[in-house]
Amino acid sequence: MPAPLNKFLLLSLGGGVLIAPVMANEPPPLQQKLEALHCATDAHIAKKLLGELHHINAPGQRWPDEWLGQKPEASLHAGLLDIALHTLKITAERFPDLREEAERIALQWDYCEIMENQNFHDLILRQKKLYKMLSGNDAPLQWRGFREWGFLTPDPTARFVPKLLDEIRLAPNAYHLVLHQAYRERCFPHPETGLTVREAETPTAAVANQALPFQMVTEATAPPYPFKWNPSCQVSYQVAKKVTERAVTIPETTQKASKAKPTNAQKTSKPAPTSNKTERKKQRELRQTARQQRQQQRTLAPLVQGVSGAVGNSATKPPPPTVAAKKPTVAQQVYTTVEGETILPTIVSTSAGGDIPIYFEDAPRPQAHSTTGIIDNQKKKRRVAVTVSDTVSLKDGSNNVAVSATWSPKKDWFVNGSASVKDGEPGYAWNVGYANPKPGTVSVQVGHTGPIKPGQGLDTKNASASIGYKVKSAALTKRKLSASGSVNISAQGKAKASATVQWNPKPNVNVRTTATVPVDGGSPSWSYSAGYSSPKPGKLRVEYSNYGNNAFPGDNLKDGAITVSKSWQF
Repeated sequence: MPAPLNKFLLLSLGGGVLIAPVMANEPPPLQQKLEALHCATDAHIAKKLLGELHHINAPGQRWPDEWLGQKPEASLHAGLLDIALHTLKITAERFPDLREEAERIALQWDYCEIMENQNFHDLILRQKKLYKMLSGNDAPLQWRGFREWGFLTPDPTARFVPKLLDEIRLAPNAYHLVLHQAYRERCFPHPETGLTVREAETPTAAVANQALPFQMVTEATAPPYPFKWNPSCQVSYQVAKKVTERAVTIPETTQKASKAKPTNAQKTSKPAPTSNKTERKKQRELRQTARQQRQQQRTLAPLVQGVSGAVGNSATKPPPPTVAAKKPTVAQQVYTTVEGETILPTIVSTSAGGDIPIYFEDAPRPQAHSTTGIIDNQKKKRRVAVTVSDTVSLKDGSNNVAVSATWSPKKDWFVNGSASVKDGEPGYAWNVGYANPKPGTVSVQVGHTGPIKPGQGLDTKNASASIGYKVKSAALTKRKLSASGSVNISAQGKAKASATVQWNPKPNVNVRTTATVPVDGGSPSWSYSAGYSSPKPGKLRVEYSNYGNNAFPGDNLKDGAITVSKSWQF
């Protein structure tokens, strides 16, 4: 008796889900978009691609169609969804500011039909019947993406948990609705337990896709995933550290091939058949070379295959052949610093120990979970930076003890207050403003540098406003230099302009000098400082500074001061 035909294979062939052998090198449009996202060289490109992955589900269908509507029947291989989850995870880690966008895409999909009882299924929807085939163990990534997000038991030690679920960033009612939809309706792992609703409940919860009245048809084992996943742009990254990517050099053969545009006949026609074996062999080699060149061009220019329009169309313009691809530089969206490094403030203090403590955003770290709950639950930050300092004047021996605290209500904004006691006399100061630590940014500050005596309130009549700019220069950075300029205007209308240069021979050692000129005329003056910062948490800093009225370019070392300070942030 002949063996029964594989119904799923027949459906796939009839519906056009499995492509002809001559198109075997063309993966589904969804995979091409994921490859473009995997190879994205900067946050702008990644954001555009993430935007195209939003809401790609057909109406009434909560899992993505791998052909994006280009085939009569929607279908999805579990192996491709595994690739999607892994790509979204590494995108969130490479571009921290895009993490929530990547998370929203993963949370909008329904995993109830694709995974049941730790088994994966390929799906095809035909005439409102959902056919399911048991996936084999030959997925391109071996279920790495599902494992990273916590779908498989046991969970990895660093399960990737969406911040949208792990941290309550919405109103309580809205948060619980989002959690309910993801956990109970779409079978996404719970942020605390790491279990899906089917694993957590006994008896097994009856969770099904109710968007359309699909009739379930269970099938046998599915054929292997027919497309390869091996992007040659392998991304090298490290969470919370510098992101680097390997430069891709355009092969000489590709450059030559891309110079001449193919004619319509060359695009559509095939070589004439011949009986000569040598000629047939040459034609096969030419076809193979052309396929390899098209694949290389997709790798070198990932945007061509998924930014807009029909993704499956390969007749797109290749990258310029005469210019080798430059090594991309991806700027961290969360600005982090080397441990112990002293960042040059855009608006430099005019007194010893007077630098405003700035709250630095924590770099993203992988979260560790178990199947029963969160292992290293991070407490919500108070976004407060505190510095305690003691300054001794070399000129008169006076001693000034100060405590300065800064609260950052949101990224780069600050409210600062400080209290000091100088030789038994109390005083205080205040400042509010915006200060971005990155080069190429503007900072604004309004306040009183003090000391204000008790009973004087905010003493706004002696306050001042400052605006500064931190220079962005590759030449300066190469020489371990940083520079800034600022203009300060007092409440009485007096203005002065300052320029500051700082040199960091080592991350924890810095030398700084500032030149100041009154805008309405007057003699210029300058100040200078040199200090050391410990790289340990709660760092200790020792600094010599001279903020006296030093005539330019003279100096007066004995009029300086020594400051010892320690800083924390919570």
